[in-house]
Amino acid sequence: ETVKAGEPISTVILAFALLGEREGTSTYASLLPVVLGVGMASSGEAGGGLDAFLATVGSNFGFSARAVFAKQLKRDFPTSPAAASDVCLFFHISWIGLLGLLPLACLSEGATLRAALGGGGAGEFDVGRFLSVMGLNGLMYTAYNQFSFMVLSRVSTASHAVLNVCRRVCVIAVTTAFFGTPLSMVNMVGVVIAVLGMFWFTHAKTRKVEEKKKA
Repeated sequence: ETVKAGEPISTVILAFALLGEREGTSTYASLLPVVLGVGMASSGEAGGGLDAFLATVGSNFGFSARAVFAKQLKRDFPTSPAAASDVCLFFHISWIGLLGLLPLACLSEGATLRAALGGGGAGEFDVGRFLSVMGLNGLMYTAYNQFSFMVLSRVSTASHAVLNVCRRVCVIAVTTAFFGTPLSMVNMVGVVIAVLGMFWFTHAKTRKVEEKKKA
């Protein structure tokens, strides 16, 4: 989750590469403490292996690409239903993602799931609990995204970004307590630096938007 806090960095990179958007010096400078904090927070046991770190960075670019391409869709095809409604856009993204991920899930976990459902894991696999947890997870994730769109439509982008940073802090704290992952002093300082960098990034972005409005 701490590594995911670096998602704005990949967004800036893709926005520049695909949309030609340029940021101010203060915005780029604010990325430095984020990178430093993420590196510190991800070091040691709390950070997992290199493969997990690279997968998370890849996830950042995936989510950033979704946002950048969504913006490109709204700019180039403003009259399309998906461009006119964020909820409609998320619906189409979701079912397309399902078509892509379901075959991969079946290939990687299909044999294990069939063995468990067929009794191979009798006494160890609770089908009812599995289905209920999977359903609850899907419901909560859908609600999270829907509420996120609702909040975004009612507050400024900067306010939404600040709230999102606060959410990440809560998630880091809860997952650390729930899974019992030990955090060293370096990890904790890294979390603080990364979060402060995110606030600086948000402030720099907000100031740039305000300057454009005044101009």
